[in-house]
Amino acid sequence: MSETIRLRGLIIPLDVNRFGRPMGVGIETDDFRQYIVREGYKSQKLLNRLFDEVEIIGMVIGEDTAGNSIIDIETITEIIHKDKMEGLLQ
Repeated sequence: MSETIRLRGLIIPLDVNRFGRPMGVGIETDDFRQYIVREGYKSQKLLNRLFDEVEIIGMVIGEDTAGNSIIDIETITEIIHKDKMEGLLQ
């Protein structure tokens, strides 16, 4: 079932532990579809970037029980909007 996809969306937290910390991350697109990021090194790095907008290229490697695609990320690019860039330059 492996297929390469390109997505653009927000990094969102998934399940949280008893301390309220996210145990995984996903990508939610503009049409509210959620893609689950396969656990590993890249998903751990994304935990520090929650709610940032990104574009990713990856492979769909399966589905969860709710029918959301599970993806293995190959590349991640942060999307910087003009208003965010202006704030960084001040």
